Amino acid sequence: MERVPISCPPLEAELWRTAAPVRRLAVLLLPVPMDLSHLPLYKRDEAALLALWHMNWNALPPWPAPPLREGDAPFAGGAADFLSALTGRVLPAACGAARIAPTETALIGISLSGLFALWATCETDAFTACAALSGSFWYDRFTRWLRTASPRARRYYLALGRKEKMAGNPRLAAIETATDEVAAILAAKGANLTRETFPGGHRTTPDRLSRALRWLLDEK
Repeated sequence: MERVPISCPPLEAELWRTAAPVRRLAVLLLPVPMDLSHLPLYKRDEAALLALWHMNWNALPPWPAPPLREGDAPFAGGAADFLSALTGRVLPAACGAARIAPTETALIGISLSGLFALWATCETDAFTACAALSGSFWYDRFTRWLRTASPRARRYYLALGRKEKMAGNPRLAAIETATDEVAAILAAKGANLTRETFPGGHRTTPDRLSRALRWLLDEK
């Protein structure tokens, strides 16, 4: 893979691609920067991977909510503003800088950005697929909201660590139940859905990212 420097202030960004023409773009919303050079992206995929980080993580949920712990800042609920910036400014700028014109764009989110990714596909037609790794579906009122929402992506991938339900915080410990509920809601709405469980807890590992990326790119 070739790394293409991208400038999208105030976000940090990098784009990975092969020499092939880019037909598909996977947008990865990271909590922290990661080494993506070994992810399985091949010339035959005709795809690029745009990684973004340094966003206001606390503002990714769709509406305000109390903090997880006493003394922490409450969740700000700025998803609509971030979605507007992402689709209106960040993605056009990144594609222009990399000289690519993908016809399909997918979102891959982790934790709170996984929550954002699924929410975003109910708000816009800009994304054809969504992968949520350990998506924060425990978030206050989210599953209730999803029941009346209209998911617009073609495909959804939900993955979770087997030990995440053992979190000490009761809200976080509800993640498995909430993810199962999200899966049931999406299935009832006719979504093309894949649900997987990994060993371990709430963490992002190269194997989980690789699995999500190949799910996205190996669509038949």
